[in-house]
Amino acid sequence: LNGDPRDYAWGSTGFDNIISQLMEQQAGRQAPPPATEEIINNLPTTKISKKQVAEEQLDCPVCKDEFNVDEEVLSLPCTHCFHKDCVARWLKVSGTCPVWYV
Repeated sequence: LNGDPRDYAWGSTGFDNIISQLMEQQAGRQAPPPATEEIINNLPTTKISKKQVAEEQLDCPVCKDEFNVDEEVLSLPCTHCFHKDCVARWLKVSGTCPVWYV
């Protein structure tokens, strides 16, 4: 674990708290509407390759866990990749990439 433990979300409750805080901070901004279940389910998946793991330090921008070789991840149109469970929760609140939103 690198850095301050308070910079991480511990479990689903911690993750939900972070999303709530972000949404409160952005209350005045017009957020894109939530993504539908159909849109989320139709996002393309990608398998993480050995080359990607060797050349880049790839991690999920939401939970910060490193991706493993052959792990299947969701790819958004902006090309950011996420664990499906991590990004699905976010997209159900705001239909945009969490990396670009903040």
